[in-house]
Amino acid sequence: MSLFARLRLARELDRWRAAGYRPRLWWRDGDAREASPALDRLLEIADGLPLALAVVPYAVSTTLARSLYLAHNVTIAQHGIDHINRRQPAAGPAADYSQAIGSSILACKIRAGRQTLEQADLKPVFYTPPWNRVEPVLLEALPLAGYGALSGWNDDRAIWPGLRRLDTHIDLLRWKNGARFRGADRIFEELRRHLAARRQRNAFAEPIGLLTHHLEHDDECWRFLRVFLPSLRKTVDFGDFEDLTLGGPLPHPRHAVDQHP
Repeated sequence: MSLFARLRLARELDRWRAAGYRPRLWWRDGDAREASPALDRLLEIADGLPLALAVVPYAVSTTLARSLYLAHNVTIAQHGIDHINRRQPAAGPAADYSQAIGSSILACKIRAGRQTLEQADLKPVFYTPPWNRVEPVLLEALPLAGYGALSGWNDDRAIWPGLRRLDTHIDLLRWKNGARFRGADRIFEELRRHLAARRQRNAFAEPIGLLTHHLEHDDECWRFLRVFLPSLRKTVDFGDFEDLTLGGPLPHPRHAVDQHP
C-alpha cells in the first residue's frame, strides 16, 4: 500500500477532527449459511465491533446460531429468499425473484424466508437483497413481509415510506473475473472520498458502510482487515445497524469534541 493514499485519508480525518466530529461507520458481511472457519476468523478479527451478518434463508444451518451464541456484537439480516438468480441476462442485474412478480407474492416469499431463519434461532433485524438489487416491487413487499428496514448499495438517501435504509458504500472485494481483494490504496481512497463528500455537505451524521464477504476473502483481504479495523477504531465510531437507523442527529460539534478529546 502506498504512503500517499494513507496520508490523504489521514488528512481528511484531521479535517473531521478539526470540525469536532468523528465519522460513523458500520459493517455488513454477506452470504452466511452455516458455521465455518472463515466465519470464526471474521468474528475473531471483529473483536467486538458491531457486525451485521447477512444470512441466506435457503439451506441455513442451526450450526450458525450456535456459533453466534456468544457473539453479542452481531446483528442478523435476511439476505434474500434463496440467493438464486431468476433473471435472464438481458433483464439486467441479478435478483432472486422474477421481474414479473407482484409485491404480495414477493412478500409471502420473503416472509417464508424470515420464518426459516427464526426456526434456525436467528432473528433478522433488517433485509438486504442479493446483489444489492433494490427495486420498487421489493420496497413495496418489505413492509408487507414485516420489515421496516433494509440495506442496499450506495443509495441510502433514497427514501421509501415505512422503511429505514442504511446502505454499504465500500466493498473490500472486486468481482469481475472472480472475487479478489480490491487493494488497500483503492479502499483508502474510497473511504476518503466518502468522508470528504459528507464533510463538504455538512452531513457528519451519515454513516459509511463497509461490505465484506467472509467466504470469498483471499489471504490479502484477511491481512488487510486485521490491520485496517484496529487502526480505524482510533479515529471513527463503529455503529450498530439499529442505533444508526433509529438514533438522532450527532451532537453539536463542541460537545462532540468534549466526548472525544
